[in-house]
Amino acid sequence: MKILNIHGFASAGENGVYKVLKKNLENDEVITFDVPVNCSEAIYIINYIVDNYGIDLVVGNSLGGLYALCLNNKSVRRILVNPCVDPSSVFGKTVALGRHKFSSPRQNPKEKDFSIDDYFVESVSRFAKDALSNIHPMTLKNTYIIVGTKDEICTTTKDIVLEKFGEDHVTLIEGAKHVLTEEQKEETIIPLVNKLR
Repeated sequence: MKILNIHGFASAGENGVYKVLKKNLENDEVITFDVPVNCSEAIYIINYIVDNYGIDLVVGNSLGGLYALCLNNKSVRRILVNPCVDPSSVFGKTVALGRHKFSSPRQNPKEKDFSIDDYFVESVSRFAKDALSNIHPMTLKNTYIIVGTKDEICTTTKDIVLEKFGEDHVTLIEGAKHVLTEEQKEETIIPLVNKLR
């Protein structure tokens, strides 16, 4: 199986979810890359990879979870981990506007930090609104979501995804925060990947 991993805000291709996928799915091809900060550019590249590289499954974490939800290809299966589906309640609230350092090393060593502003929030919020306002039945069928009940960053995610996707498509991890532990990732993401083969 070919899996595309999409990392979250301020992270990089070599992120924690990617490492868990690589470690536990040795017979699968796991693809990752450094997602651009600009959300339009990020979604364009992700759609290009899905459409041209035979991707079977997309695993998106946090903001990468939102980007996975925005795929043009409705039939590709996707797992969203603590997805940032309500950016206006995150950026400028639980995540400050302004300059941020990347939390993981990027492929380009010159990429150390970046800036987000109101325009970024408006842009990413528009993508979230469009993705959630009229969910295609195929997208609904092919989307599975993992949510930590104590997510301190994306605080509104649990209620939104339960309402939009229903309990059959949402796995709640009691007490889990926004960044899942390696054990939590292995106990939830890996079995779900294997179920979706």
